[in-house]
Amino acid sequence: MITSFINYFIVTFKKYAIFPIMCFTLLASSFFGTPVSILVAAGFFIYLYQRKKFLEIMVLFWYCTIWSDTRHFQLAPFYAAKMVVIGLMSVGLLNSKNFGGKYSKFANSFVPFFVVAFISVFFSDEISGAFQKTLSYLIIMLVFPTYILASFRREGPEFVRKYVMAGTLVIFTSFIWYIFKVPQGFFAGNLYEASGFASATEAVENGIINENVGRFNGIFGNPNGMGIYCNTFFIFFTICRYYYKEMFSKYEVIGIYAMTLACCIWCGSRGGLFSMVIFLSFIYISKRTSNTVAFFIFLIMVISYQTATIFIKDIFEALGLTENFRTGDIEKGSGRLVAITFLWEQIQRNFFFSKGWGYTDGLFAQNQDSLNALGHSGGAHNSFLQVWGDLGLVGLILFLFGWGSQFWAVASKSPFAVPMMLSFMFSAFVESWLIGSLNPWTCVLVSIIALFNIKEFIEHRNTNMVAEPTPKIQLAV
Repeated sequence: MITSFINYFIVTFKKYAIFPIMCFTLLASSFFGTPVSILVAAGFFIYLYQRKKFLEIMVLFWYCTIWSDTRHFQLAPFYAAKMVVIGLMSVGLLNSKNFGGKYSKFANSFVPFFVVAFISVFFSDEISGAFQKTLSYLIIMLVFPTYILASFRREGPEFVRKYVMAGTLVIFTSFIWYIFKVPQGFFAGNLYEASGFASATEAVENGIINENVGRFNGIFGNPNGMGIYCNTFFIFFTICRYYYKEMFSKYEVIGIYAMTLACCIWCGSRGGLFSMVIFLSFIYISKRTSNTVAFFIFLIMVISYQTATIFIKDIFEALGLTENFRTGDIEKGSGRLVAITFLWEQIQRNFFFSKGWGYTDGLFAQNQDSLNALGHSGGAHNSFLQVWGDLGLVGLILFLFGWGSQFWAVASKSPFAVPMMLSFMFSAFVESWLIGSLNPWTCVLVSIIALFNIKEFIEHRNTNMVAEPTPKIQLAV
């Protein structure tokens, strides 16, 4: 059996070697400074673009966003590298022949939103930063869906398998990270021992250490970021497996799900785990009722979330999982109530229109000391409130319209549309990732919706397309 697994990994690695090569070559280049990282990233892009490897180009950018956001290293070089890659991807669109003369219309529903966003730039305290953030969000909407469209039409079912394998590498690396107990310098493990408390939870409750200490955070260096990725990848893989079941062996499915769930549990991300539960629950609910009823059930769940967390606390305590899910700070809302209260006060000053992208981040940075004293660290931890703070109520409405239009268009094509929307809404409600463009989570969401807009992707399940067989793992008896 061991020999079979080794052979399987060798075959798989050879076929998809470009992904680990890109991922870890990029990481290695960072130790030589920003110029080297930029040259390596640009070199990969040129090599891949000449060969029309559009999926690999997207993954290149995706890995740059992961390394630029990780908290394990001082990886400032990747902020510049990812900007260079997305810039080259944008320039690459000018050669329409490479894309069959067809560009995605994904961004059309966001046109009113971007009009307001760009107008808000002129009222920003940091005009350059606000303009860059707005432009980068627009570029992701234009570039990623078009590259996906071109790549899928070139590679067909193999595109789906390759994209899943690229995402699995992130989960697998994080999984190994935990199994082999990467040194404490990479993720904080037992720092609470020096505080004199018996557990990390007690140290958090007494304000001695940050709540992230002691939590597994995988390749991201951020436990909540790990949780968001687990949820987005879980949904992505579930959808790919539904439409392209023949592309994945039974053991691959078991392995990918097992590693994803394990990483989500280890990192103690309540938001990530609950988002998965919402996705699975509403797949069941949507099959037995209307989408409207499902949506109202979801609203009731969100409204009663604070009450639900009390029961969740009791359940976790009964199962002995208090450390994994920090039940000691559930009732306090993990500082999010402090953030919401503070941001709501600021929103009153710019209720309908605000001062552009990044304004809310600036407010939290300016008041970080006083917020820390109240038990909060970080930013708004709520994508929708942050949009309201940055762009006003009008901007928030148009933001919801843009994303809502995308999910509404998918709803008539796939049973996953509403469950996926509700899961991502909840995740974005407890974290601010949806307002960021240059992060690995928004890329996955855009990818999923872009795939649903490709007719051939949806229809594959009901056709007799012959796909290249996947490597099988033969288990010895």
